[in-house]
Amino acid sequence: MYLYCIQAMGQLPQKKEMDEYVEGLAQKNVSGILAIAKGHDIQYQKTFCYAVQEKEKPYTLDTVFTVGSITKQFIAAAIVKLESEGKLSFSDTLSKYFKETPSDKEMITIETKLF
Repeated sequence: MYLYCIQAMGQLPQKKEMDEYVEGLAQKNVSGILAIAKGHDIQYQKTFCYAVQEKEKPYTLDTVFTVGSITKQFIAAAIVKLESEGKLSFSDTLSKYFKETPSDKEMITIETKLF
């Protein structure tokens, strides 16, 4: 299962070429969603194959991906970068950024521990 997100820098291939590329992935049993954006505009998006192979449940643009723990290192790096740029502080609370934070979670902070 894959979620491909590509930020387009130059001229995009024609839709027919992109569809043929996605079809080639599907024929190789690669499944997922391909999205190509230029700036904030989605230029192309297509789902292919199945989210749950054995149940033949196809991907949709609303499919939720279970990415597991691999994202933690990227989130941590992004937070450290934002903190170094002065855009957030490790002592900021979640409620500063998420207005609908439940009251029992409002005081949770972004923090780092060095071991």
